[in-house]
Amino acid sequence: MSRKNKKPARVAICGRRNAGKSTLLNAIFGKKRAITDRTPGLTRDIIEVEVRKHGLHFLLSDTPGLDIENPDELEDMALKNAMEHLRKMDLILLLMEGPSPVQYDFFLIDLLRKFAIPVIYVVNKVDSAERESDEMEEFYRIGLKDAIGVSAEGRRNLSTLLELMADKLPGLAESSREQKDLPQTKEISTVISDSADEDLRIAIVGRPNSGKSSLFNRLLQKELSLVSDVPGTTRDTVDSIFTYNGRPIRIVDTAGLRRSKFLKKEKHRVDFYSISRTLRAIKDSRIVIHLIDALEGITDFDKKISASIVKYKKPCLIAVNKWDAVSDKTEKSIEEYEDRIHFFFPHSENIPIIFCSAKSGQRLDKLIQACLQLDEKMKTRITTAKLNNLIRLWNGQLKATQARAKIFYATQAENEPPEFVFFVRDKKAFRGNFSAFFENKIRKEYSLEGIPISIHIREKSGNEND
Repeated sequence: MSRKNKKPARVAICGRRNAGKSTLLNAIFGKKRAITDRTPGLTRDIIEVEVRKHGLHFLLSDTPGLDIENPDELEDMALKNAMEHLRKMDLILLLMEGPSPVQYDFFLIDLLRKFAIPVIYVVNKVDSAERESDEMEEFYRIGLKDAIGVSAEGRRNLSTLLELMADKLPGLAESSREQKDLPQTKEISTVISDSADEDLRIAIVGRPNSGKSSLFNRLLQKELSLVSDVPGTTRDTVDSIFTYNGRPIRIVDTAGLRRSKFLKKEKHRVDFYSISRTLRAIKDSRIVIHLIDALEGITDFDKKISASIVKYKKPCLIAVNKWDAVSDKTEKSIEEYEDRIHFFFPHSENIPIIFCSAKSGQRLDKLIQACLQLDEKMKTRITTAKLNNLIRLWNGQLKATQARAKIFYATQAENEPPEFVFFVRDKKAFRGNFSAFFENKIRKEYSLEGIPISIHIREKSGNEND
């Protein structure tokens, strides 16, 4: 097997809480991927990115802080998940802080030696060369002769750290052809290909505890996101790639969106960052899955989530999760639930709805197929001649009193998503319901359910007989 077809080496950053692990990941990756804040224990999920720089190629992950005393149920899950993750690594960066190691650092040093995995001892917050000898003295004294001092925030000594990583694990180096042909950085992938944009990006959004992480893990068939009944378990966006019928698909698990009024207090600033990342995930996605908890039902807050999807004009489908757990279902249960969804979300008349279960896997195949269909529909292109023939036909269906809204011609200006420009005689006469009429006609003619369609109206001078 050629090096090009091999999966990249996996490197993990571990250490105590607030040692700067997330900051180091962001610094090496080259942009802010993990949330950073002075709040200890912020990272719960495992965040992983793909790095290509300085001739190296590897997956780099950020793990939760391990020094948690008397962990609660959620923290215990995070610790176990992190330990299982570390055992699968090819190289571990143990991050500590100067001027000297603390008792828990000694525990981690002994623990990692039992893993039989190469370890690099990194001392963070060593901000200057002048202070380095003093900051590192205690680490050298306990036998960590090859420890390296860095400043993740100041990006000091990162190139030297990368060189040391390459020495410890020669497999990090990629061939000259790979360096030339492949992208420099890309967020987490478990399947590597040659193209920077080969994968379909799907974001899972919803209110807390709707089952987003369960769906994410089920599709990936591995535990990257924590799954718990505790609302707000996921704080950062977590993403990975899985393959479906040979096609790479990037799936993004997002933090549950919360009401903005709860974010004004200082203690909720972390939730503010989580929401910012979630909205960014919606904006950057190709397809959005709006996950609804079938047991909890639809809320006004689900309407706010839906409004965010509409705002960014993203193709969307609604997935009603935990459908297998709904008791007393009848032949009309799905139809009745769909009516409820249409009542809360008027625009959902044009959105696919899938009733599924992340826990059992029920209809998840249908869910992914629906996403792939949305991706194809996004590419729809209608020729100007065909579009205007259809508009003449549809225009004849309007009442005579609407004749003042004369349309000279129309053209598709953009696709992905489709945008149309209608050139009319009187823009004021072309009321919003006219646009909705033609939008619905185009959607029905080309089966564009779930695809946002925009119609822009422009005035054009012309004669009555044009």
